[in-house]
Amino acid sequence: MMSHATSNESHRIQKLLRGNDGTTYYSAHDEKVDDAIDAGAKHIHSTFHEGNLIKIHNTGRPMTEKDRQNYLQLDSVKPDGSDKDIGKHGIGSMKARCRFAGDSGKEITTSVDEQGVSMRVMVDMESLLDDTKTAINCWTGESPYRPEWSQTNTTYPTGVTTEYVSPSNHNFDIHKLIHSEMRKYQNYLADISLTHEFEGDTYKVPTLVSSDDSVVSTKKLRIKHYT
Repeated sequence: MMSHATSNESHRIQKLLRGNDGTTYYSAHDEKVDDAIDAGAKHIHSTFHEGNLIKIHNTGRPMTEKDRQNYLQLDSVKPDGSDKDIGKHGIGSMKARCRFAGDSGKEITTSVDEQGVSMRVMVDMESLLDDTKTAINCWTGESPYRPEWSQTNTTYPTGVTTEYVSPSNHNFDIHKLIHSEMRKYQNYLADISLTHEFEGDTYKVPTLVSSDDSVVSTKKLRIKHYT
């Protein structure tokens, strides 16, 4: 019997699920924001429930066919045509997917263009990692659970929406998240709106320096200042 090369994709995914590469939930959220900025989004809105990210929507360019292919690769490079350097490597999508979905959750991504054409893909982590349902090449091997884009009917707004069903426990703290994003995205906040819905309350990440007296946040935040 001849032996041939194989790929243990299940093991690779499990390592990403655990964050063995150092990806935290906060840095995974940054990856989603980076991708949205790369796509030209002017508004990025995240929804949290009990500390878990359950949805993130951005108004950036709807995914092209090539974008959709890159989105489902275990390893990919920055999409062609991106004029920014913030989201340098496409692998960030996979890292974020694994961290947020966990080993028993689902990630559902919907891309809607200006004509209302909607494409959707669901990643069912629990089934992908179940060796009674899939082989070790669970991501690329033929099975009913192999992630695949399909056209769908939806009332979702134009742009890209990602949802997490039965996700892992993320334990986000809204104050820590906004403080981090104020620093990282300061050079972008003049051109984009970065908002978060946390237990029904909406927060907007403010700029550190404002050119007018307008209110830049819907909530007063306790921002720690380090010297």
